Amino acid sequence: MHKRPAPAPAAVDRSPDAAEPLPAMDGADAAALARARRGAAPKLVTVPPCVPPPAYRVAVLGAAEAGKTALVARWADKTHRTTYEPTLGAAPRETAIMLGPAQITLVDWSWDHVEADVSNYWAKTDAAVLAFSRADAKSLAKAVVSAVEYGATRPTIFVGTHGDKKLRCDADLLAKKGAVACSCATGAGVNEALAALRDVLGLRGETSRGAWLQQKKRWDAYTRFLRLAEAALLDLVKQRLGLDDGLEPEATLAAALKLRGYARAAGSFIDNLARAAALHDLDDAEADDEDDVTTFVADASVVRKPGKRIVP
Repeated sequence: MHKRPAPAPAAVDRSPDAAEPLPAMDGADAAALARARRGAAPKLVTVPPCVPPPAYRVAVLGAAEAGKTALVARWADKTHRTTYEPTLGAAPRETAIMLGPAQITLVDWSWDHVEADVSNYWAKTDAAVLAFSRADAKSLAKAVVSAVEYGATRPTIFVGTHGDKKLRCDADLLAKKGAVACSCATGAGVNEALAALRDVLGLRGETSRGAWLQQKKRWDAYTRFLRLAEAALLDLVKQRLGLDDGLEPEATLAAALKLRGYARAAGSFIDNLARAAALHDLDDAEADDEDDVTTFVADASVVRKPGKRIVP
């Protein structure tokens, strides 16, 4: 049997300019290098969809002197008034509070003193607080009637005020309605009543009012951008970001998304461009005073106009 001759050793370049040969990597080194390369690669995320921030309008119903205004004041962290002042007038008194991640507008009104059909106003609310005085049986009856008139399709809660006074309501009826007892005078049970409202609205988590307003601002901008013609939106994006006029629509969208660190998103062109524009606050009046063209950083494929950016 003839043996196959061994291959000749490869020639080694021993010139002074020859680079040192790379040492062989074992499996652990190769895995570490792969992880390092993956970590160094830029991570682009899909541009998030624009959604309106959660907001609800809640009607505060109940008989006169049931403590509706006092309850709203407690929820709004306002001082409690010791003297009774009836809520009268042709327009409802609206108080906005933050409840979890949502803004709640409490509509406190003298519903009994209006001639118009209140059902039209109730239709514009998402839930109702049925306030009644635990020291007045008629007040509870009025709250129950208001709940029936308001309807069962929207969430409601019963809140019994004057919890520091003697109970004069049907205890069985209170248990059936799951009423929350509180005292606006002492503040006892006020937070529990607010938690009950949060539960029936299905709200979880917390957010600041500033974050809520920022989300609303972007949603409003997004809806305004959607009403623009495609050409007008393209011009606005190009002018505000200082992009070259020669960019095609697809390139404009890609550039706007890259400036924010987002990848291409599925959906219509005008919708994606409106998202990118809203994320940049491109309709903000304060942008008129911005002269720093280094605010946005893009890759070499994004061409800027020379000189000062033009704003509409």
